[in-house]
Amino acid sequence: MSDERMPAIAQKLLETTKKGEVAWADTADDDTFSVAFPTYSVSIRYRRGYGEYTLSAHNRHGTEVETLTATPYPTAAGARMGDTGKLLEELFNMARQIGVKTDEVLDGLLERLTKGEPPIKI
Repeated sequence: MSDERMPAIAQKLLETTKKGEVAWADTADDDTFSVAFPTYSVSIRYRRGYGEYTLSAHNRHGTEVETLTATPYPTAAGARMGDTGKLLEELFNMARQIGVKTDEVLDGLLERLTKGEPPIKI
């Protein structure tokens, strides 16, 4: 069972991420993004094929100390996420957008295409 503080941490991370105050970074794993604080870090991961989201808190050595995981549950209408799943899904999507620099990439592409710059031939 996850520590009861983990949902509060997830909510605070979502709120501060929305305000642009969290510098999520990509990792070697395409579906994991992390943010470091002076003495600890947090990562969020999505497991493709399972639809599972996991928020992990790490100590200063990088050891995982607690997690919050959300897995879809089956219903007659298909798999659904509960409130924790929706929270972690939104946080993951925002962390990913920041971590892979989606806005920078799309703005740059649009600018170059608008200027009529041709793509590089490969």
